[in-house]
Amino acid sequence: MEMDIQSKRKINNLFINTTSRDPSFLYAFRSSFDITSQIEMDWWLRYTSPASGIFTTQAIPSYVTLDMRLAWQPVKQLELAFIANNLNNDHHAEFYDAVALNPLHVERMFWLQAHVKF
Repeated sequence: MEMDIQSKRKINNLFINTTSRDPSFLYAFRSSFDITSQIEMDWWLRYTSPASGIFTTQAIPSYVTLDMRLAWQPVKQLELAFIANNLNNDHHAEFYDAVALNPLHVERMFWLQAHVKF
């Protein structure tokens, strides 16, 4: 799939091109398996190729991320999970929003999740 979306923004009676380019490639590998009948483990490895920004200084370099989820289901109605994102880097630049001059950095994150079924 190829996208070429053009936009123009008027600043002080001057039109500038505010279009950034999406990465050319995104590769992903997912693995999910049951360690026991109550414990699941999921892995997600992604590679994203470089992307250009609105200005040449706004290029986003390529990056690799590794996410993991470990879930325990002690009873049918309850699942507890430990989730970790961006395990291989403490942060990486991912994209620019419409007005920022600095990229949004995605940091390493950890959290717990509880899923209750009624």
